[in-house]
Amino acid sequence: MARSNARERAGLDAEAERLVARFGLGECWGSWNETRWLARVAVGWFLLVLTALAGIGELEATHGQVHVMAGGTAILAFVAVLVLCVAIPPRTRRIRLFLFESGVVRASNVGRRVTVLPWDDLETVTLTTTAGYDDVYVSGCVLRGRSGARIELDGRDTLPGRRQVLAAAESQVAARRVGPLTAQLDAGLPITIGFLTVSTSGMSSRAALKAGGRWQVTWEQVRRVDVEADGQRVFVKCGRWGAKRALLDGVPNSFLARHVVTHAAGRAGVVVSAH
Repeated sequence: MARSNARERAGLDAEAERLVARFGLGECWGSWNETRWLARVAVGWFLLVLTALAGIGELEATHGQVHVMAGGTAILAFVAVLVLCVAIPPRTRRIRLFLFESGVVRASNVGRRVTVLPWDDLETVTLTTTAGYDDVYVSGCVLRGRSGARIELDGRDTLPGRRQVLAAAESQVAARRVGPLTAQLDAGLPITIGFLTVSTSGMSSRAALKAGGRWQVTWEQVRRVDVEADGQRVFVKCGRWGAKRALLDGVPNSFLARHVVTHAAGRAGVVVSAH
C-alpha cells in the first residue's frame, strides 16, 4: 500500500510539473487524486452476480439436468451486454485536482480531459449545500471564469481537495470584491446579493417563501445574526422566538454575504456568529 501511494504521489508530482510548464500557473500548492469505478461497471458486476446466482438456483431446482429456458437467446445477449459494460475501458473514473499559486486545474480520463482556470480569470464561486444529520454544509462548488472556463467540484473529487480549492477561490474573489463592497456600505449605499439587501439601516429580503420569504428589519430591531454554511444561510433574530431567514443557495458569490453582513452589523453594534 505504501509503495502504491508513493507511485501515485510521484505520478501527481510529475503531472503537476507538466501542467506548470504548459500553463505557467506558478508553484503547485496541492494535488489530489480520486479513482472510482464507473457506474456502468458497478452495475454490470452487480447484475452479472445476480444472473450467476439465478443460474445456480435454476440448476439446483432441475437437479443438474439440462434445462432449456424459454428466451435463452435473449438472456445470453443480456449477459453479453453486461460483460461489455464491465470490460470496455475505461473502467474507472480518475480525477486529478491541482491547486497552483495562480489557478486551479481539474483533469479527468472521462469527458473533458483538462480544465484550466487561472485566478486572474475567476469571476464567480457558486456553492452547493447538502442537509446533514444536524446541519447544512457546503458539499461542492462551481467556479466560473470570465472566459467561459468552468470547474465543478462535487462528491467525485476528494474532500480535502474540494475544501482547499474552494478556500483559495473564495480568497481570490474576496480580495477583489470585499473592499469595494464595504466601501459602498460606508458610503451609505445598499448591497444586494441575490435577493438579500444589506445597508447601514438594516436588512431585507425579496425571496420566495421557500428561500426565506419577504421581510425587512432595521438594525435597531435585530438582536443577533447567525451566518451558516459559508454564507448560504443567514438567520436574523429580532425577538425571543423565531428568526427571519435568507437561503442563498445557487447565488453566484453568495459567500460574500458573510463579509457584507458582518461589516454592516459591526457598524450597528450587532453580534454576528459565522460558522
